[in-house]
Amino acid sequence: MTGRLRLPLGPGVYRLIATLITTRIQRRADAGEVDQRLPRHTGHFPAVSEAIRDDARQTGTAESASPVDRLAAGGSPAATGGVARRSETRAPAGVEALGGTEFDRVPGFARVHQVLTHHGADAYAVDRDLAIALERGTPGLGRALCAAESFRRRAIRAAGRRGGVGQLVVVGMSYPRPADPALPDLHLLAHAHLGGRTLYLDSDPVLLAHGRAGYRGAGARVVDADPIDADAVLAALAEAGLRDRPSVVCAGPFLLERMTDAARFTSALLTTLPVGSLLILTHLAADLEPAAHAAARQFAGSGLAVTPRTRAQVTALLAGTRLLGPGLTRPHRWHDASTTPARRRLEDQPPATTTLGLFHAALAEKTDR
Repeated sequence: MTGRLRLPLGPGVYRLIATLITTRIQRRADAGEVDQRLPRHTGHFPAVSEAIRDDARQTGTAESASPVDRLAAGGSPAATGGVARRSETRAPAGVEALGGTEFDRVPGFARVHQVLTHHGADAYAVDRDLAIALERGTPGLGRALCAAESFRRRAIRAAGRRGGVGQLVVVGMSYPRPADPALPDLHLLAHAHLGGRTLYLDSDPVLLAHGRAGYRGAGARVVDADPIDADAVLAALAEAGLRDRPSVVCAGPFLLERMTDAARFTSALLTTLPVGSLLILTHLAADLEPAAHAAARQFAGSGLAVTPRTRAQVTALLAGTRLLGPGLTRPHRWHDASTTPARRRLEDQPPATTTLGLFHAALAEKTDR
């Protein structure tokens, strides 16, 4: 008999192997190491270009051969250059409110975030240029943002284990992600761990089109509401019937940093939400790494103002809440009582790059307002 010895493996062994692999993926995600492992996003959701054309038809603007259309038809980011020429496209309805008529000429927070975290093809050249400049000026920023993404998912799981909340509100959307077991889209986690629906809020018309195409099923709903306007957010919650029910509110990437008066926003939100509601937030830290200020200056140079805040300032944003888990900490170090000793040891290791400490992170429960 020649050849390798083959041992019969039962279904239980295969399940064990799959579990070990999944656990390793999750540990790498929790440690902020996912950016080197994430698949390159080279495609688009098929319905995105149709959604944008629907907006064009409703507002009387001409249909266009935008990068979304060309990529959906099989083009590549390299072939399209990721940017629509002025003569080729008209912006979807509402883009004028962002301060310009060509959304491909003004970088967007969500698109820059997408490039920095999973090589998204939905960004334009102006977004990629800013992302490259940020990564050069603040090496490891993408890793820090991935660690923040992983924290948001751990916090949602922790909220599910606590119970008492049945829905998720995401204020400030990100682009839908490629299928990834380490970083699934938030509404999928909410459906699995909270047992309820998810409300995504944003006002970027291109981002909304992508969200409506990509955030489907599992009780997800995408609503047009300015994420940095407390009144608009509260009105959207009231319309969805969520103001009187404890919810998990997740602040999207760079949401609070974009506000000059973030305390007013969180105060209005926490005053309105019922006791027992949870708030998940990350915030660019002014007092952990000098690189945060360099990133803020680079954002400002591209017309996107962000304000880093100190630990004391972020703590003030959470007045009227009780911090859960380890309190206000760095995203990759946040864990709750259910974290296994092995994972705690992994998270307590010094990070490979200090820029994992660019952000503060917290899960807080409303208690008394």
